[in-house]
Amino acid sequence: MSRRGLRALIASAATLVAIAVSLSIVGVDGPQVGATAPVAGAAVPSPPSPGVTDLGAVPADAGDEVVVWTGTTLLTFGSHATPGDETDRGATYDPVTGNWTRWPTAPFDQPVEQVAAVWTGHELVVVGTRCGRLGGPDEDEPDCLPGTLAAAAFDPGRSTWREVTSPGDSTVTAHGSTRPSTAREVGWDGERAIFEIASDRLVAYDPATDAWDALPRQAGVKCVVRDRVVASVFDDSDDELRSPIALSVFEPRAQRWRAITPPAGAGVFDWTSICSADSVYVAGRALDTLWRLDVESERWTAEPPAPRDLAQQQLPADAKTPPGFQLPIRFTSWGWSGSELVFWNSAITTSDRQHTLDGNAIAFDPVARAWRTAAPGPALYPNRHAWADGYALVLDGSARVDLFVYRP
Repeated sequence: MSRRGLRALIASAATLVAIAVSLSIVGVDGPQVGATAPVAGAAVPSPPSPGVTDLGAVPADAGDEVVVWTGTTLLTFGSHATPGDETDRGATYDPVTGNWTRWPTAPFDQPVEQVAAVWTGHELVVVGTRCGRLGGPDEDEPDCLPGTLAAAAFDPGRSTWREVTSPGDSTVTAHGSTRPSTAREVGWDGERAIFEIASDRLVAYDPATDAWDALPRQAGVKCVVRDRVVASVFDDSDDELRSPIALSVFEPRAQRWRAITPPAGAGVFDWTSICSADSVYVAGRALDTLWRLDVESERWTAEPPAPRDLAQQQLPADAKTPPGFQLPIRFTSWGWSGSELVFWNSAITTSDRQHTLDGNAIAFDPVARAWRTAAPGPALYPNRHAWADGYALVLDGSARVDLFVYRP
């Protein structure tokens, strides 16, 4: 080989080494900007035992306002606006290894509170209210700026944030004053992340264009089923109960809301709606009624109500019925596990009007059309949870935030 050819070969080899080193640093999917070493934790047993398993404390800066399941990992995010450390952080939990990976600080110009987030399948779109702290380290409560929202998107695969345009600003009250706007996640319709702003505006964020669109206003928005947004239509004649009486569905192509006629004889839909992959379930307060709406066909099906002995398990002798309730029991946590409707944390009203939690749980299988007693859930209220593959990952709201696995 000539001297010139040898030099060329050496140069090529050096280039390959440089590329390999570069790839080892940034990864084939892009730079791991701000990524930190994983924090060891407890893995989810495979499969989890029925009941509740405490996986231990969540890392202090992992965040606990948002809890989202991506299909393989749990994402948590929330404000840690403590005096001297006003930052917004999050973490990714891997249930197989038990490791927590902290995120870099979010690119907000001020810490955010009252956070909402929607998973797009690739990014977590986060919206929060800008809040700072006044008065020095003795100031406990954050000072939330009126009507200002901030947004950003996090890619857990690359561990990177990107800035997102704000979904809007001021919300003016009936008295003409301006109050802080808040956001609530609704869901992903396949193309856009849907949020409700200040309970009176509906907006959609398109990651492809980094643009927000205002959707026709509708109160009582619940969730997204397939590509349709579902909302409850309320009866405001009773200020105490304010019961939903029907459902309304937003058609994205027509850009309009359309009321769904309630099933004959259904009466008032007086408790909650739970969304599965293709249906909406509407349950009565005491689970004495259960209706299923197939969103595609808009057909109603009357499902079996919960047996009275299951809905009233382990009630104390002095339990009383609150006003407007058929039974002295109401579940405070519920969700779609992927195969069942699960209700847990029954709140019992006793003779002294106190509410206690007992962890009772029941589940409904829509395929078998049958109810069963489920394993007791974590007696935590309020809590934040996300359903994974047949089990829930639950964060408590105490000063020492723990992660629990609940398999009903």
